[in-house]
Amino acid sequence: MTEQKHGIDESMDVVNYASAVAKELQKHYGDDGKIDASEIRSTLASTATAGMGAVWGSWDVPAELGELSAEEKDKLLAASFNTLMQIARIFAPQPESK
Repeated sequence: MTEQKHGIDESMDVVNYASAVAKELQKHYGDDGKIDASEIRSTLASTATAGMGAVWGSWDVPAELGELSAEEKDKLLAASFNTLMQIARIFAPQPESK
């Protein structure tokens, strides 16, 4: 068994940034059913710190993905799926329950 040199911190930073962007865009979409250019600019500005963190370590992501343990795979897949669902809800909002 090879020794693991990387964790999943950089990969999670990328997923967490995407999640932060999705959450902000959901808020804007929820206001009036659309997302305009000023709301996109606002989202990018308000998530800039997370974005820089995601970009800064992104070169380590391929190495991290090549060494994932079973637990790390589960954690990364769960976070990625939740983020994808957040993005999907922007384009296909769920109907309100009665």
